[in-house]
Parts: sequence; structure tokens; C-alpha cells
Amino acid sequence: MAELPTITERWLASVSYLGPLCLIAMFQKRRTPFVTWHAQQGFCLFFAEAIALAVLIVVENTVGQIWGLGFVIRVFLELVTFVTFLVLITVGFVKALAGESFRMPVIAEYAHRVPLEER
Repeated sequence: MAELPTITERWLASVSYLGPLCLIAMFQKRRTPFVTWHAQQGFCLFFAEAIALAVLIVVENTVGQIWGLGFVIRVFLELVTFVTFLVLITVGFVKALAGESFRMPVIAEYAHRVPLEER
């Protein structure tokens, strides 16, 4: 049976899902594979949030300018994006705090590409 991560490792991994705070876990001197995995996944999630924000800004300044329908499309996309990222952040935070290595859909496929080595 694998050894459970310490409470410090679990909190450090959990904080990785809170936007730019993923950098705290990424630059730790002593980083276990558990913390490394969550830091990589948290960084990918933060990157996806930044891309989604850029897309929403473009939609707001183009399609969102259409009277009536543009407003509905913009609000719908913002709501879906907000709820999706809120759910992913919450699930990642809770799973990391529980000591589990959760693989997020789509995000986990790219997490291993984040160049972090275990220390």
C-alpha cells in the first residue's frame, strides 16, 4: 500500500488549483511526486483559464456587440465557463486535500508536459 501524503503535502497540492498559487508548489525545494502531479495539473488548469478568458474577451468585443442575441450568447458562454472552472477547481482542491491523485478530463493529458522534475 502506498504511503499517504503528509498534511503539508496535501495542502500544498490543494493550493495548486487556486490560479497563480500553483507557482508556490512548482518552486518548492522539496517536492514529492504527489505535489508535482497536482502542481502540473493546477498549472494546466490555470493556463486553460487564461485562454478561456482571452476567448471570452474576443467574444464580448465581437459577437457580444450584437444587440439582443449577442448579450445572450455572451452571458451564456461566461456562465458555462465560470461554472466549469469552478467545478474543476473545487474537485481538484478537495481531491488533493484528501490525498488522492485525481486525473482531470482533458487537463491531465497535458499535465505531464509541464517541465517539473521531482526533487
